[in-house]
Formats: sequence, C-alpha cells, structure tokens
Amino acid sequence: MVALVEQTIPGTRGIKRDLYGFLDFLAVNQYETLGVQATSLSNKSSRKNKILTERADEAKQWLSFPGRRLEVWGWGWSEKDKSWTLDTTEITLGDFDGP
Repeated sequence: MVALVEQTIPGTRGIKRDLYGFLDFLAVNQYETLGVQATSLSNKSSRKNKILTERADEAKQWLSFPGRRLEVWGWGWSEKDKSWTLDTTEITLGDFDGP
C-alpha cells in the first residue's frame, strides 16, 4: 500500500509540507515501511543533503525502528529514450555524521 503524505498548506498558493519534514510518500507491506522523498533528478542531491543535515534528528528517529527504510527518488526526462527515468538513493543510519 502506498499513500501520499505530503500536504498542501491551505491559503499558500501551493506550498507543500512533507511528513516529518522529509517524506512525500509511505509504502507499507507486512515486512517494511518505506519512506520516500520524491523530487526532480536535478534536485535529488540537495534533498538528500537536507535530510542528512536539517532533518537529521527526525530521519534518524524514523530509521531507528525495525523495518523502516528511507529513499530519495529523483525523476528526470530522458530525451534519448523519450521517457521518464527514476534514480533512487537509499539513506541509512550509517550516512549520518556522529551519534
């Protein structure tokens, strides 16, 4: 099961708020819960860096529970293939500096 957990803030002309400040989607099955930050391919590294710095406490808490995973998904248009491509990067507790 997958759910969009990002919210549009009323009265802001489309400003979005991510769940816990870094999650757009949750995917759940009997074995794991995957949190996804979805963005453009060109913005993927900045989203990852934001999670590792500005949202480090929340992300580490998210990942500290058994069966939880976190990925950043970057979508981009391939002119060569005339289709959308997806590049994913998993973030683990080992990606964070310090305790």
